[in-house]
Amino acid sequence: MFLTGEFAKIARVSKRLLQYYDTIGLFSPEHIDSQTGYRFYSAQQLPRLNRILALKDLGLTLEQIAQLLDEGIENDDIQTMLVKQKSELESRILEDLQRLRRVEMRIKSPEMGIEDVVVKNMPPQKFLSVDHFCLNAEDGMAFALQLIQELPKHMPQRYLQQFVVMSNNDDFIAEKVDLIFGIFVDDQVPDEINMGSGFTLTTTVLPAINHLATIAHVGSPLSAHQSYGVLARWIEANHYVCAGNPRDTFLHIPKSMNEDDIIMEVQIPVKPQLPDTFRTESSS
Repeated sequence: MFLTGEFAKIARVSKRLLQYYDTIGLFSPEHIDSQTGYRFYSAQQLPRLNRILALKDLGLTLEQIAQLLDEGIENDDIQTMLVKQKSELESRILEDLQRLRRVEMRIKSPEMGIEDVVVKNMPPQKFLSVDHFCLNAEDGMAFALQLIQELPKHMPQRYLQQFVVMSNNDDFIAEKVDLIFGIFVDDQVPDEINMGSGFTLTTTVLPAINHLATIAHVGSPLSAHQSYGVLARWIEANHYVCAGNPRDTFLHIPKSMNEDDIIMEVQIPVKPQLPDTFRTESSS
């Protein structure tokens, strides 16, 4: 039997660690002298302590370790727990790598403001919209303005949120392009609204987006290609890939298409691209 200090030297751990493990009931002395209060450990306890240290090194919490050691969990359950831990570790490493890329990009491009690109998590949102074929960009802006001016006549202004324009094509088309014009709305808005101008708006729920790369754009949508260029460079530098059609979201509903009235956000759904070092054989 060994006193706490002696056992700590043999096990290559600190006395404080042994005392803490004893306090939480994870690893207690073999014997406590009732007269002196001295704690004694046995060499037979070393395998349990070593297993605790090994599992802790894998990143498991002390609560998980206690469950593994004391509740007789089956090997399959242990394997499941370790696979989950592996996945969480890979996710954290990937996030750190992406953060590192962003820092490196800022170092290389100090002229870029720190606020340029923001990745957002968007919840599901109710969306009132209509498809419209536009002859060109000017035609699209005219239709957007018409819609913006007509909407408040059919529902209370408080139900209207952000106005959105997005492509309904998988490819870029400069003329006769199919666009979706719509607005995020309150849940109280009906499923269908007849605008009385030859078209009807219907509601859908846009699905949640885990990663939405965004950048603010001030001025005419006709100059938004500059902001798209910044987003494209950022996506490539930070090892993301596109995961859906881009969209222009007006941060407030403009009264006109005058450049001074327009503040919008260029948005592209993205997803992280795993570096080759983290690709498994099954994904190759």
